[in-house]
Amino acid sequence: MSTKTVYVLRHGEPEDRTIFYGQLDVGLSPVGEGHVRAQAEFFGSRPIRTIVSSDLSRCTRGAQAIAARCGVEVTTNAALREMHLGVLEGVPMAEALERMPELAGRSYMDMLDYAFPGGGESVRTVADRVLPVVEAVVRDAEGDIVVYVHNSVARVILAAACGLGPEGYVRFEQRYGAINRLRVDTAADTPWARSAIVYANRAP
Repeated sequence: MSTKTVYVLRHGEPEDRTIFYGQLDVGLSPVGEGHVRAQAEFFGSRPIRTIVSSDLSRCTRGAQAIAARCGVEVTTNAALREMHLGVLEGVPMAEALERMPELAGRSYMDMLDYAFPGGGESVRTVADRVLPVVEAVVRDAEGDIVVYVHNSVARVILAAACGLGPEGYVRFEQRYGAINRLRVDTAADTPWARSAIVYANRAP
C-alpha cells in the first residue's frame, strides 16, 4: 500500500477569546505563542516536506515556525479558513448574547446545515470547500504533510478520515495547538477510502 502521513494542526490560543472571530484575522495570545513554540519543537526532528496553511495569521504564524525548523516553505490557501460566522463576525460575545440571543446562543454542535445570516457558513459548506483542497495536497505532495488550520476545518478533515462525512465533526474535540496524525492511502480513489487516524487532539 502506498501511504502518506498527514498532520492536521489547530492554531494556538487567539489573543481575544471574548469575540466571535470566525474568519476575522486575530493574532495569538502569549499562551498561543507557547503553543506555536511547542508545535515547532515537536516537528523539529520530523521529515516534513509540505506545509499548507490557512492564510489567516493565527495559522500562518504557527505554520511558518514549523517551516523554519523543517527547512520548507509554507503554502497558504484561503479555502482553509475557519467557518464564516456571518453577522456574528467580530462581535463581542456578551453583546451578541444581548442583541442576537437566538444566534449567539446556538450550539456549535448544531451547525451541520445551519449558517448564520450575513454570509455565514454551515459545517457542511466548510467541508465542501476544505476537503477538495486537502485531497489535492495529499495527491500532489511528496513526503509527510502538515495541514495547519482551524477548529471546524480540522474536525471535518478528521471526520472524513474515518469515513463519517461532515456529520462526524461532532465526534472530534480540538484543543488549541492540537496535533492530529493521519495515515492516508494514496493508491485509493480518494485519500479517505482507506485512511486511519493514528492519534487525535494531542497536545504539542
